[in-house]
Amino acid sequence: MRNKKQQPITSLDTMCEHISQREIKAQKASRDSIKYMQCIYMQDNVGKVYKGIVSSVVDFGIFVELTDSKAEGIVRASTLPGQWEVDLANHCFKEKNQGLKIRLGDELHVVIEAVDIEKKTINLSIFY
Repeated sequence: MRNKKQQPITSLDTMCEHISQREIKAQKASRDSIKYMQCIYMQDNVGKVYKGIVSSVVDFGIFVELTDSKAEGIVRASTLPGQWEVDLANHCFKEKNQGLKIRLGDELHVVIEAVDIEKKTINLSIFY
C-alpha cells in the first residue's frame, strides 16, 4: 500500500467550497437555458389562451405552469382586477370584495400577454 500525502483540512474545505459554487452556477445556467428556450417557444403565442396550474405564490404575483408546454410565466399582482392581497402563509391571493381566492395548485386559464427573451420572462393575465 502506498502512503499518500494527506491534504490539510483547510485545503479540502477550499476545494469543497469551490465545487459547491460551481454546482450553484451550473444549476443557474441550466434554469436560465430552460427559461430562454421556453420564451423562444412561446414568443409566437402572445394573445393565446392556455390552461395552467398555479406553481408558486409570491408577494408580487402568481407563477403559472402551462399544462401543455410546461412553460412557466407570471401573473403580476398589479394586473389582477379588483383589490387583491397576498397571503403567503396559505400560498394564495385573496380578493377583498368578492372573497375570491387563487391558491397554489389551482387550475387557471391564462393569456400570454408578453414574452421578453432577454429577461427570460413570460407575462400572463388571467382569462375570465
